[in-house]
Amino acid sequence: MAYQVCIDIGGTFTDCLVSEPGGKISIFKSPTTPGEFEKGFINVLHVAAAGYGLDPATFMTKIDLIVHGSTVSTNALVERKTVKVGLILNEGHQDILVLREGPRKGAFQWRLDYPEPYVPRHLTKTARGRVDARGRELTPLSRSDVEAAIADFRRYGVEAIAVGLLWSVVNPIHETTVRDIIAQAWPEIPVTLSHEVNPMSRE
Repeated sequence: MAYQVCIDIGGTFTDCLVSEPGGKISIFKSPTTPGEFEKGFINVLHVAAAGYGLDPATFMTKIDLIVHGSTVSTNALVERKTVKVGLILNEGHQDILVLREGPRKGAFQWRLDYPEPYVPRHLTKTARGRVDARGRELTPLSRSDVEAAIADFRRYGVEAIAVGLLWSVVNPIHETTVRDIIAQAWPEIPVTLSHEVNPMSRE
């Protein structure tokens, strides 16, 4: 028997939904473990295994797919309880987080109260370099721009760096190069690449 599993880490409980081949669905819960969320993730798999009368190792060998959601991450964004993040974008796109599209409903409501961007403008840096929609390199990545951004992030006390370059979903070479440059200059800083987290087109 093969299982498909969905695990969501919430603020109080980590939920595990298990779908069996016949369509039966079972739900299991385990307390969330703040600061070490991976423990709650594994714990709820153990609870699910016990629910099927299996030892954890055997149960996990029978899993075909695990989908992971994280309500606790969404809550952190909404409540502004995240670390200080630096963002590296393509040259000319520094203001992408503050640009607004008109809503489909109420398109003429010009005074809508938009939230502040998750990364402030002074922590949003750009680098020259461009990959097109077919994955071809139009402009080489500027190593000096990336190094300058890293230096600024150090001065501002950034605790993590996000990288979101255009068309990385087609060819991630510039994003992975940025990660390599950061790893050489500042190996202890966590780095997140857009094509790995949310591979979609547009800025």
